[in-house]
Amino acid sequence: MAPTHTRIRRAFVTIDDRQVHYRHAGEGPVVIVIGQSPTSARMLDKQTAAFAEAGFTAIALDAPGLGRSTPHNTPRPDVSDQAIGLARMLDALGVDKVGLYGSHSGASIALEFSRLYPDRSAIALMDGLPIYNDLERNLRLSTYFPEYETTWDGLHLMWLWYRYREQNVFWPWNIRGRGARGPVDIPSPRKLHDGVVDILEVGNGYIPPYAAVFRYRAEDAIPHLSTPAHFLAYPDDSLLPALRHLPNLPDCCHLTEMPLDKTKGIEKEIELLRSVPAWGASEIRHGAAPRRNGSALDYVDVAGGQLAVARWGIGKGRPLVILPPAPGSVTQLGTLPEYLGEEREVIAIDLPGCGDSDVLEGTPVTVEAFAEQVAAALDQLVDGPVDIYARDGAAAVALDLRRQAPDRVRRLLIDNVPAVAPAERDEIAEAYAEPITLDWDGAHLVRLWHATRDKELYWPWYNRTIDGVRYENDPQIDPHQLTVEVNAYLKNFESYAPTWKAILQYPVYEALAEPSDDIVVCADEDGRYAHLARAVAGDRFRDMPLGVLARSGEILKLLD
Repeated sequence: MAPTHTRIRRAFVTIDDRQVHYRHAGEGPVVIVIGQSPTSARMLDKQTAAFAEAGFTAIALDAPGLGRSTPHNTPRPDVSDQAIGLARMLDALGVDKVGLYGSHSGASIALEFSRLYPDRSAIALMDGLPIYNDLERNLRLSTYFPEYETTWDGLHLMWLWYRYREQNVFWPWNIRGRGARGPVDIPSPRKLHDGVVDILEVGNGYIPPYAAVFRYRAEDAIPHLSTPAHFLAYPDDSLLPALRHLPNLPDCCHLTEMPLDKTKGIEKEIELLRSVPAWGASEIRHGAAPRRNGSALDYVDVAGGQLAVARWGIGKGRPLVILPPAPGSVTQLGTLPEYLGEEREVIAIDLPGCGDSDVLEGTPVTVEAFAEQVAAALDQLVDGPVDIYARDGAAAVALDLRRQAPDRVRRLLIDNVPAVAPAERDEIAEAYAEPITLDWDGAHLVRLWHATRDKELYWPWYNRTIDGVRYENDPQIDPHQLTVEVNAYLKNFESYAPTWKAILQYPVYEALAEPSDDIVVCADEDGRYAHLARAVAGDRFRDMPLGVLARSGEILKLLD
């Protein structure tokens, strides 16, 4: 199989008050791709792209509670809940019949869906189906899921790295010995990194959907299958021994040996999908509907990729557009957008290469290019002028957006802007962000953690001397909030340093030195760049309260 160049796009579908995130590509009969806990659908991008190139519409979903999908509203979801949720997702997308490919815990969902909805299942491929006897099941449920706690020193990141790595060394990961050695290669640093990022996205929330798989009795479901099903047996699969628990198979089911070579394995998976009569293509209704509560997540297409968008509010008055910290993500703002959404329609956009937005192909890493892409997104999202609230590094992009499209920006509120004075700009822009290079041992995680933490303790953070100590602020070094910030950087780790350099090289100081009735500069007393913002704005500077509710009220007052 030749290397794939298929572009995989992302979307959300809304089911009542819950959203399911998925990745999709191709045209033709729909194949649902379901990955393994505790990771997201991107870990199966090879299958998604290959199935698309083979003439299928591949839809790879983040299982509820994993990736960017909302968890089921129950403390103890079962695999049947996830299968029923999948059926409701297909209803919302306008899809009737599907083929299914599930890996490990995803195989359990594919099996249960095929059992519950035989008329909607054309074929099911189950790669590494988990099957356990009662002793194994109870042991896994009681020992497999220790919760992790965020720690001041960032070592919880290393714990996650080695926890995720360990399940490739031993199976199960927490029982170590000759009999538990996994017959697999250690994943690349990139794959381990992506897995850690996926776990950080949901924290200990990955446990309920994962534990459901250990409670599931696959051996009871298999005899009831009536549509074609293949239990794929890869020789290097850590769950291969579990297939010894397979019951007597119905005539429609097959234990199918797979090659060690994964490229050939995918080719065989495609052959199996083609072994049943084609089940017809569907006109898929992409696009997330509004939610009744909380944020509605979506994407907007721009040149070279997609930007992640979050919405709050019900459209009262002039829209308020939030440009979150850059590098960074709207996740760093916590509940602030939700409070703002009680009075205004709020739209937050992660900048290109930041948070959950793509690194846009063909777009240079410059503030001007970022502003151009935000303007293109706004053309699709709103009509008429907007107010903008820009945080930290995103302030540079907001200023250039105002320069490029002055008719679109009615009022601009800049919070905690790193307005570096011209004399220091080149030096700080060059040194402020070290490139993130993935290490086999995960050491890059702790380096980034302490670089981020030291931004609260020193200015600039790499000047760890008496002269660099920040005495004027109460350091914001809560481990949970730092974890959210660090994970926002890790999602697009390759663009972290270039984005900071572009932002710090932009002449923010000069742009703000000239008074303007339409621009408000503010920060709270503990803001990381409050001293820079106060220096450039002088008596035009506005103090922000620390509390989220008070801050939201002050933002709305200043914008009005």
